[in-house]
Amino acid sequence: MHTPRIQNTALLAAFLLFAAPAVVGQTDSHGVASATVDSSRATRLYVRGLTLSLTGDHDRAVTLFAEAARFAPTEPAVYLSLSESHAALGDLDAALLYAQRAAGLDSGVQYIRHLARIQVLSGNLSAAEKTYEQLVHDNPQNADAVFEMARLKVRLGHESEAAESFERLIRLLGDDRLLRTRLLQLYGRLQDGEGVERTLRALTELDVDNARYHLMLSDFLVRNDRDAEAIVVLETALRSIPDNLDIVSELGTLHRRSGRIATADSLTARVTDIDGLSANQIAERAERLYMRAIVDSASDSLASDILTRGLEIDPSHFGMLTMLGDLRYRSRDFGEAAGLLSRALAVDPRNADVWLQTTLAFLSDDQPREAARTGEEAILLFPGRVDLIETTAHSHLVVYNNTRAIELYHTAVELLSDDELWSAGLAAEAHASLGFLYSRRSIYDKSDHHYRTALKIDSVHVFALNNFAYSLSSRGENLDEALVLAQQAISIDPDNPSFQDTLGWILFLLDRPAEAREWVQRAVD
Repeated sequence: MHTPRIQNTALLAAFLLFAAPAVVGQTDSHGVASATVDSSRATRLYVRGLTLSLTGDHDRAVTLFAEAARFAPTEPAVYLSLSESHAALGDLDAALLYAQRAAGLDSGVQYIRHLARIQVLSGNLSAAEKTYEQLVHDNPQNADAVFEMARLKVRLGHESEAAESFERLIRLLGDDRLLRTRLLQLYGRLQDGEGVERTLRALTELDVDNARYHLMLSDFLVRNDRDAEAIVVLETALRSIPDNLDIVSELGTLHRRSGRIATADSLTARVTDIDGLSANQIAERAERLYMRAIVDSASDSLASDILTRGLEIDPSHFGMLTMLGDLRYRSRDFGEAAGLLSRALAVDPRNADVWLQTTLAFLSDDQPREAARTGEEAILLFPGRVDLIETTAHSHLVVYNNTRAIELYHTAVELLSDDELWSAGLAAEAHASLGFLYSRRSIYDKSDHHYRTALKIDSVHVFALNNFAYSLSSRGENLDEALVLAQQAISIDPDNPSFQDTLGWILFLLDRPAEAREWVQRAVD
């Protein structure tokens, strides 16, 4: 849709509205002759000003337009041009003043639209909204005005009225994919299910070969317990897009859930048929299933199967190794995940996220020394990645390599002092870990400082709460504070036996044996 600009060739048309013929010969009335001469002067000044404005010399244009207004004080086109040049110079107060004067002299569409646009630029959105509403009321067939009003209502957060305006545009101009996508966003924000469904159905008809809209409509129907209708939508889509694996996969999932196992199996066979495909084609097919696996466990299994078979064809395919490694990680098969991701890094070591996940996989598989080795290699390649540094530090912490762990956590804290790298979660974790490490070394002034810093950053950092409480109680210091910290940790994670044990120990030290026994028994249980 055409979206007008403040400075445009409409000025030429505006000029023609007031240009008058030059005086030729004598006239009977001195007044008429004088008026005609003034108009002629205004015309010449206006043309020169218009030429300058079109070349971007708005300062000189303003001077000429103002002089033209002196000779033609009731001509709206002059004030329109004055408004546009002042707007181009950033003087919005003057631009608004002249826009109001032009609209006051002529209520034509171009003057009222210009006033509304200057009101928007000036930040007076409520006034602009009223101007557009009146303009559309007086000119209901003006699609540009309706479009600009709709955009303004979106900006003002008047989603329901904006949706009505876009629906009106569709009635004026005919159905349009871009207008429908705007409507889809608005109906989504309004949680208007009827509007969402109506818009999605229109989009599937407007863009028949776009699988996205068919899948979105199917997903909407499924979320509203209308699986049978979703199947119809996808089967219709499959006739237009027979090779779309996303549609085939979703349709297979729905048929399986509906008990049509044979139909589901036949659709699954289409997805898993990779005979004759290259490794890259297999990876592309698997990637679609891999992306769907986040919300569909059946796709997880299919993606794993295809990736396993694909790696038999190309054992060093980086994409397939990382996808299968991630799927194994999600299914908590950390050992296999670590192996697959390590193979991927041997092929291409340039991806920091793969290094991070590999380190985490080794840690989760109770291989902290391998995690530390992997992490150390990673931070040589990516020295500014705080998450890699902290994961490597934790690996050293687990194997009691306290000196290196402390060094790395301090590096993380130093990096996080940069506002661009700041992360409250990473900062709290680094300080909580330093508190633990210094407490392990019985350097309590430093451990207390870091625990308190962690809790200042994140007052509900559960491990900082519990570990600080235990550190205080192990020294027999500040037991009342330790009790409060331990109780806060329990309130966040009431079933954690370590936290129950800490609370029981503190209660015992406070000579409250009955309560202590209750919490320790819970921990034992």
